[in-house]
Amino acid sequence: MPRKKKIEKGVLKLDGDLSIQRAAELKDTLMTFISENDSISVDHSEAEDFDLIYLQLLISAGKYAEENKKKFQIIKSNDVFNAAVQLSGFGNVL
Repeated sequence: MPRKKKIEKGVLKLDGDLSIQRAAELKDTLMTFISENDSISVDHSEAEDFDLIYLQLLISAGKYAEENKKKFQIIKSNDVFNAAVQLSGFGNVL
């Protein structure tokens, strides 16, 4: 189960399994965090697994933040995330 920890204002730290099994929870977490912060930084460097659903959620969250005039960025990732991005073809978006 992914856990979230707010390290500092505007930083959302996610770990665990970031996949379809947690899609609804991850969506709620991202949307709530965006609504509560003007600048959103995602750190998922300690996550163990990523899938296409999570990548799509990140893209949607970024677009939603932009539409609401908020800054959205990924500040820390890991090799597993980087590989998932490359395999998905989302390298130009994420």
